[in-house]
Amino acid sequence: MQYRKSVHTPDFMDGNWLINPVLPECDKKYWKIVKDELKEMTKAEQKIVDDAEKAKKDKADKKSSREQLIQGRMYKIAEDQLIAEGIIEAE
Repeated sequence: MQYRKSVHTPDFMDGNWLINPVLPECDKKYWKIVKDELKEMTKAEQKIVDDAEKAKKDKADKKSSREQLIQGRMYKIAEDQLIAEGIIEAE
């Protein structure tokens, strides 16, 4: 769903747009179209949206933690190898 605050209305008369709808007093992520009206989702629908966002965030956080662990391990392996080759000194 696209929300355009200001448009040249004649460019959007093909029937695929809601022109000047009454906007629900909620976050845009909870908007839905019912017939030709913009409505607020039910609490159950909002929970589905929130759960999906949380799952996506949790997955991103887990990936970030994993990448940090790998990066730290790679740094340690490279440092040990450089010390063993005499390129750098151990601290």
